[in-house]
Amino acid sequence: MSAADPLAAALEDLRASILSTLDAGEGSRMRRLLDMHPVHQALTDVERLIRRAEENRQ
Repeated sequence: MSAADPLAAALEDLRASILSTLDAGEGSRMRRLLDMHPVHQALTDVERLIRRAEENRQ
């Protein structure tokens, strides 16, 4: 994903925010939420759709 793409930039910011929270030791609740299979699967599905859209755009 191109950093110039607003969606890609927003997703990267979200990812960085989640990782920062986990690294700061404040993420035990967030980690439990992310470990839940339906949530993880939904995020994986969204990521797959975004990558497919990016590939089709090129």
